[in-house]
Amino acid sequence: MKRLYMLFVIGLALTFIACGGSKGLESSDAGQELLSIFTGSFSSENQAEEDSVYMETELHISSIWKERKGDWFYVEQVEVAQPEEPMRQSVYRIVPLSSDRFKILKYKFRNPQVFAGQWKSPEFFNDYPEDVVALKEGCGVYLHRKAYKNFEGETFGEDCFSQREGTAYATSKIEVRNDVIRIWERGWSAEGEQVWGPKDGHYRFERIESNKEEIQYNP
Repeated sequence: MKRLYMLFVIGLALTFIACGGSKGLESSDAGQELLSIFTGSFSSENQAEEDSVYMETELHISSIWKERKGDWFYVEQVEVAQPEEPMRQSVYRIVPLSSDRFKILKYKFRNPQVFAGQWKSPEFFNDYPEDVVALKEGCGVYLHRKAYKNFEGETFGEDCFSQREGTAYATSKIEVRNDVIRIWERGWSAEGEQVWGPKDGHYRFERIESNKEEIQYNP
């Protein structure tokens, strides 16, 4: 009987720890935490000065379609020398999977040039329906909360189809922290050889400006 009681106590304690004490982390808590650090303007200037392999670029992330269901973001990356001609334009949507796990769905524009530079005016998107972008199947990033204001994730296997520079598929790894976003995107041949993207690691984007508007988590 004493042994059974001890096993019960140990099991109860493990359950308590697994749940994070008397109250586990709520999905809304982690989601709000993620949104609070995800938007803003970021620069790879310091990394480019340290290593010439990396270009000096800026990353801009703005919350859009705030009145609609879901958490949507316009993402634009530009070379500092040519800010009027974006290198990349995407729409992301953050979807909760559990209390501390999320999926970033990626969308591509049908006419990206219309939206170039509109990270400065996110209300511009309100006049456009969601079908101005198309979902990039298999390119979602599975993000999990590592610690306070610390999220990491990546795509799954070879599911993200890509034809860029003759590749068969692409992979993405993302780290989101309070003042830094790291992104490592690479393209691969059907034989698994890297075709494009940095070989040594992530682009490191350091925050240069925060989003001045508080964003409410709206899964």
